[in-house]
Amino acid sequence: MITFRPSVGDDPNRKSPAVVRRLIENRILLLTALTSSVGGLLFGYDQGVISSILEMQHFKEKFPMSSAEKGLLVSILEIGGFVGCYILGAITDKISRKYSTIVALVIFITGSTLGLSKLGI
Repeated sequence: MITFRPSVGDDPNRKSPAVVRRLIENRILLLTALTSSVGGLLFGYDQGVISSILEMQHFKEKFPMSSAEKGLLVSILEIGGFVGCYILGAITDKISRKYSTIVALVIFITGSTLGLSKLGI
């Protein structure tokens, strides 16, 4: 059985504040938690949309793919997220959080523009 052992200097009788109360008292913490939750929800939703689009008849006719290519297409969202976080961490250390967000925005807009121009939209 695993038991909690307080660190040296921690009072074992001290109770931690309730999480909900801390969220209500600190609006920035609440906004950060909600934004993170919505981000995770949308990430999972995108994976579901991509995998369901792969089964649409129109998509199969326009983009014939093998099973390996379909697997790569579904997993590339996770691979891109991992690589993006890894690289953006290094960029953030060099140029600050504000400008690294701008770099990520430029990369996103460039990728979206290239993707839409390929489709002729």
